[in-house]
Amino acid sequence: MAVRNVPDAAPAPFHPTGETVTALFHGLLRNNRGLEPILASMPAWPEAFRLILRGPCAPAYRAALEGQAAAHGVARRVVFEPPVAPEQVVPHAAQADLGLCILPDTSRHNRYALPNKLFEYLMAGLGVVVSPLPDMAEIVESTGCGVMAGAEPAAIAAAIGSLDRPGIDRLKRQALAAARTLNWAQESRKLVEVYEMLPRP
Repeated sequence: MAVRNVPDAAPAPFHPTGETVTALFHGLLRNNRGLEPILASMPAWPEAFRLILRGPCAPAYRAALEGQAAAHGVARRVVFEPPVAPEQVVPHAAQADLGLCILPDTSRHNRYALPNKLFEYLMAGLGVVVSPLPDMAEIVESTGCGVMAGAEPAAIAAAIGSLDRPGIDRLKRQALAAARTLNWAQESRKLVEVYEMLPRP
């Protein structure tokens, strides 16, 4: 039995997608998180789309990402933000429209990853763009909360480019619907069941 690390929070209110469409990656910013292909895909994103990278980041790595954004001609569309307190992760994420969780299928760890950020994005009411890896794909396919993208820049750009504002709003509503079951109040029941099966002293 798997007990998923889902948020203990109330779903954010729905907010419609505005003129600027904001894609978010939050969490530790480092070189195994698929950030370089995301930046490389951005020249092919619709002009109204921008990217927020929010989280702790080593200064040298941030400088490298900024250099890549500049080299791809998208520096003005990429915003770096510091991490927020744990209780503010979902409220701050809710200011975006899409949540990105795109990992290359290069290890067993990545292949079966089910990152916290995916559930935080759903709780925040974001449509998601995720890798077509088994566990993330199952959530997207069963809930209709997002689209899948391979880890190559062209695949990421194609997935982002397939989304218009009405489509993103549909994904956001589906994300909030999914969050009503993918939360700790529901998931913790599994843990309680395990405890109840343990021998009594």
